[in-house]
Amino acid sequence: MVSARETNFKPVFQAVDAGMPINITNDKGNTTLMLAACTDRRGLAEGLLQQKSDPNRLNSLGRSGAVFKSHDEVVCILGKTASGADPRIGKPTAIEAVRIFD
Repeated sequence: MVSARETNFKPVFQAVDAGMPINITNDKGNTTLMLAACTDRRGLAEGLLQQKSDPNRLNSLGRSGAVFKSHDEVVCILGKTASGADPRIGKPTAIEAVRIFD
């Protein structure tokens, strides 16, 4: 999962192509997509969504990747209808997070 925080995303996609589960989690329940969202890795987030990563998966704190609103472009990627991300799930929801940090 370290590669999800780097700028070279090729190892992540190679691992997925080799059989790594697209929604693999770390010890806190964060998926690679969540890590991409919280570290502002737009290209990685887009690629994971194209490979059907679940944008509605919740981590151990009940948060989804869409809550990481400090990275506007990533939130826009997650907010596209095609991604399937639901801004009403998790605690706080992405909608509530916008209100909290606005």
